[in-house]
Amino acid sequence: MRKLEYILGIISLLCIYPCASLAQDSTLTREVTVEKDYQPEIATAEIIPIQPSILQEEVDPNPVVYSTFSTPLSIGFNLHPLQAAETRFSSPTPSYGMLDGALGHHNTHLDFLYQIKGGRKFNADICAQHDAYWGKNNTLANTIIRGNGAFTFNKVKLYFGLEGGNKAYSLFQRDTLQALYHADAHIGVCSQPENHLQFKIQTAYKAFFTPRTVEHQIRTQLDIYWSEGVHKGGVKAYVHNNCYSHATNLTPIHNIRIQPFYTLNESKIKLEVGVNLDMNIGTGKMLSKTDNLSFAPSPNVKLKWLAVPKILNLHAEIEGGLAKGTLEEELNINRYLQLDQLEQNREPKTYTPIASNLGFMIHPIRTMVIDIYGGYSLYKNDYTMVCDPSTMSYSYLRHDYQRAHIGASLHYHYRDIITIKAKGHYYFWKNMSGENMKVYDRPNWDASLRLDVNIDQKWSLYSDNHIEGTRWAYTTVQDEKLQAIIDLNIGAQYDINRWLNIYLQLGNYLHRKNPIYYGYNTQGCHFLAGVKYIF
Repeated sequence: MRKLEYILGIISLLCIYPCASLAQDSTLTREVTVEKDYQPEIATAEIIPIQPSILQEEVDPNPVVYSTFSTPLSIGFNLHPLQAAETRFSSPTPSYGMLDGALGHHNTHLDFLYQIKGGRKFNADICAQHDAYWGKNNTLANTIIRGNGAFTFNKVKLYFGLEGGNKAYSLFQRDTLQALYHADAHIGVCSQPENHLQFKIQTAYKAFFTPRTVEHQIRTQLDIYWSEGVHKGGVKAYVHNNCYSHATNLTPIHNIRIQPFYTLNESKIKLEVGVNLDMNIGTGKMLSKTDNLSFAPSPNVKLKWLAVPKILNLHAEIEGGLAKGTLEEELNINRYLQLDQLEQNREPKTYTPIASNLGFMIHPIRTMVIDIYGGYSLYKNDYTMVCDPSTMSYSYLRHDYQRAHIGASLHYHYRDIITIKAKGHYYFWKNMSGENMKVYDRPNWDASLRLDVNIDQKWSLYSDNHIEGTRWAYTTVQDEKLQAIIDLNIGAQYDINRWLNIYLQLGNYLHRKNPIYYGYNTQGCHFLAGVKYIF
C-alpha cells in the first residue's frame, strides 16, 4: 500500500512540472501592446565658449605666430586715416564667391570675390573692391581689382598675381578731382613648409601714376632659412628699386634690407631675434659720409612668454626701420602734398631706430582677454605737415622727437551673442632734449570701441566708434588747434538665409565735420543700404 502511494506521488509530480514550465513559457512569450510610439528627445546642447582671437598680419608660408592677441606698433606717422565709407559687417568665408553692393547718401560700396578651385594642384581668386563718398570738398574714392593664383607641387609652390586700382579725391576749395593710379604684378616660388631647408624667391613690378610723373618700382625678395623642430634661422633680403619718368627732377632711389633672424617656437616661449639692416641709395645722408647714402640699422625682437598658461602672457616687441621714400609712400601719408616739393626734397627719409612695446595679457575668464602695455619710440626725420591757407595745399618739414605711450585693450564675448573690442592709448611727446613739445598732426590720446550683438539667428547689430583728442596744425600763418575727432557708427543686418542678407549702416550719426587735415573735414552723417550674396 505504501509503495503504491510513492508511485502515485511520483506520477503527480511528473504531471505538474510540464504544466508549470508551460505556464512560465507563456508568460515570457506573451504579446505586449504599445499604447503610443516612442519619441526620443535630445537635450539642448550649450555652445562651448570660444576663446577670442585677433587676426595676424600677412606672414610667410611657414609663419611663426607670436601671440594670439597682438598690439601692433605704430612706427612713423601716426594719423587716423580717412577712409571712404565701407561696410563694417564681417563676411563669412564664401564657398566660391561673394557679391556685396551698397548705395547710400553720397556713398557707394562694392565687394566682389570669386574663388577658382582646381583641386590640390591649383587655386586662384579674383576680387574687386570699391568704396567712395562724394562731396564738394571731401570726395574720396578707392577702387582695386586683383587676381591671384598658385600651383602647388610636391616640393614647391608657384604663385603669381596682378592688381590695378586708383584713388580719386577732391582738391581743396576746387571743383576738380585728382587721381592716382597703380598697376602691380608679381611672381614667386616658395618651398613647402614640411621641408627643413626652406626658401622664397619673388620679383614684382609696380607702376605708380601721378599727374606729374610715373614711379617705377621693382621689388625683389629672397628668403633662405633652416627649420629643425622648434628652431629656425636664416636670412631675408629685400631690394626695392625706384626710378621715374615723364619730366621730373626725381632721382632714382634704391632700398636694400638684409634681415638675419633666429626663432624659437616652444609651448611656453616664442621668440624671434634679428636685426634690420636698411640702406637707401639716392636719398640724403644718415650714418654715412656721403650725401647719397643712408644707412639705418634697427632691432627686430619679439617675445611671448606663457607665464601662467591660460591666465597670464607676457609679450615684448622691439622693432624699427627706414622708410623707402617713394612717392607712393609719401602721398599715402598725405595725398595733398605738393608734387613739385616732393621732387625737390631728397633728404634722408623717416628713420625709426627703435619702437618698443612691453605688456602683459590677462585671461580672467575664458572669453575675456585684457592687454595692458606701454613703450618708447624714437623718430628721426619724421613728417610735420605745413599747410598754406592761400592755396590749401601741403608741404612738409622734418624733425626728430621721442614718444612714450601707455595703452590697454579688451576683447570679450559671451557665446556667439555679444562681442566687445575696446582699446585706448595715451602718448607723451618730447624733443631730443627730453622737454615736452607741441607735436603737430598727432593727438595726445585716442580710443575705440566695437560692439557686435547677434539678437537671434536672423538679426545682428553693431556699433563702431573712434575718438581722438585735439591736435595742432602747422600753417604758414599761425598754429591752429583742431577739434577732437568723434566718429560714431551703427548698423543692422538681417540674414534672409545662409546665402543672402541685407544691411543698413548709419555713419557719423552725430553729424560732426571731423578734421582729418587742416581745412579738410570728413563728410557728416551718411548711410549705406546694401545686399550681400554668398555663392
